[in-house]
Amino acid sequence: MKLASQAGKLFAAAVVLSASIAARAATPTFTTLYSFTAGGDGGYPQGTLAIDNNGVLYGTTRGGANGVGNVYSMTPPSSPGGSWTQTVLYSFTGGSDGRFPFSGVVRGPGGALYGVTAEGGANEGGVVFAVTPPASSGESWTENVLYNFTSGSDGGYPTQALVRGSDGTLYGTTVKGGANGGGVVFALSPPSSPGASWTEHVLFSNSSLGFPIGLTYFGGRLYGGIQGNGSTKGAIFSLTPPTAGGGAWTWDAVYRFTGGSDGGDPLANLVGSPDGVLYGTTYSGGAFGYGTAFSLTPPATAGAAWTLATIYNFTQDGGGWGDSLLLVPGSGVLFGAANGAGYQDNGALFELNPPGSAGGAWTYTTLHYFPQQGSDDFPGGGLTVGPGRVLYGVTFGGGIYTFGSVFALQL
Repeated sequence: MKLASQAGKLFAAAVVLSASIAARAATPTFTTLYSFTAGGDGGYPQGTLAIDNNGVLYGTTRGGANGVGNVYSMTPPSSPGGSWTQTVLYSFTGGSDGRFPFSGVVRGPGGALYGVTAEGGANEGGVVFAVTPPASSGESWTENVLYNFTSGSDGGYPTQALVRGSDGTLYGTTVKGGANGGGVVFALSPPSSPGASWTEHVLFSNSSLGFPIGLTYFGGRLYGGIQGNGSTKGAIFSLTPPTAGGGAWTWDAVYRFTGGSDGGDPLANLVGSPDGVLYGTTYSGGAFGYGTAFSLTPPATAGAAWTLATIYNFTQDGGGWGDSLLLVPGSGVLFGAANGAGYQDNGALFELNPPGSAGGAWTYTTLHYFPQQGSDDFPGGGLTVGPGRVLYGVTFGGGIYTFGSVFALQL
């Protein structure tokens, strides 16, 4: 099961962004691209947006024609200053096709979009699905269920985005099922011949530390977070593929949080830098109890401990409860969205700049505060970088109709 980092698909756009950070305007420009109505177009979008080579954005909502979610696209205007076009690609019915696609989609060959629904399917344990474009313009997109979870040993209730390997294998997590009901990390292998079924393999389950969340492929391994279970405060883990086909993956707890100054309950996906350092956020702990942004540095000697450093302690005004960070290659700058920040905790967009010299402090800058009852609030996922120094994301609430929005932040 060869893996390919999803971050690599955004590398070219990120390099452009890196080269222009120093030259950007002092005040980034925030624009609402689309406001959901909670009608057929959907409502309450969540997850990180996917982007293709033409700048088209793809995402999911919890609402839609049947009230259980849809997959949509956002097409940029043909001329500067024009309006973006939102198109519903597929509306879930809530039955065998699944319901509630919380986590967005990842792109595959031929424009196919892959994702998960938390519920529904043949066994009511959620599904892995593919939505594929039509062969001819004007026809409908098609949804196919690739796997139905049983909520047994195979897992159930997948809520986090998939990672797609270069051989087409899909990797993900569930928060239910598994050996002791605490979720699994799974791989879903494509069929070996036309008409055959996709095959699920459980890579890991039965963690006493809590249930697994988002995955990231980095440096030949899968990395992910574990949400604490009350008695624990979560962990970061790695999964190393077998050296020979058919062997077991090797699980290791890279770091176990205490819930104190190091933070607790890691959130969403990690991001890796070229020097091997991982970055992420926590939901709790830290100096002010609003979580942290942290770095994890690999050991110089194999088998030694990783080193965690808190690079920022979120405050009530300065963030907290964020989602995946976005690392700009070549600059070391991290961008993120925080749910708990600003007036009445409606959220904020921020950047973290690395210190100018070893041992110095990272610098936190708020790029945009979401208003109390303004055009947008509550960012609902990580950020995506596009050409022209633009960051894209979604809000779970707000917008003209209060059912969420898609936004752009021009740096």
